[in-house]
Amino acid sequence: MTQVEVDQLNERVAWLERKMVRVLWLLVSIVSAFAGFVVAYTIDNSLGPGSIIIGVGIWLTVGFILQRQEFKGAPQHIQFIDP
Repeated sequence: MTQVEVDQLNERVAWLERKMVRVLWLLVSIVSAFAGFVVAYTIDNSLGPGSIIIGVGIWLTVGFILQRQEFKGAPQHIQFIDP
């Protein structure tokens, strides 16, 4: 392999890393938002201010936990991945 091919391959892998991290963040956000909505609606189905606060709290908590689980075991620092 020439250096040009190696550089092109590195660029492709870096691009793929960025895209996959975006997909992971999107999935974490969607799953945690859904969990927050379900819990909030189960507790208070009026969808008033109380259920909104509960839903946002669950969304943030579940999102944090899922994000920690998804990136657990990753190397210390990977360029383009650390948000």
